Amino acid sequence: MQVALYGLDDASLQFFFKCKEVLTGLGCVQCTYDPALFMKYDQNARLIGLIALHVDDFLHAGTEHFQ
Repeated sequence: MQVALYGLDDASLQFFFKCKEVLTGLGCVQCTYDPALFMKYDQNARLIGLIALHVDDFLHAGTEHFQ
């Protein structure tokens, strides 16, 4: 799905929704306390990575496998 974002009033919100769709599709879980924070767990329910979003910036940290 291709969506034109720039120039729209809600461009940043639509970008966030697309990022959320991709990250949850990759198995990340959205934090209930901060919707801009996504967590990735392994099959043993251990936290292996974090991704934080702010506008169009991403901050990530985690294990070597997560990287």
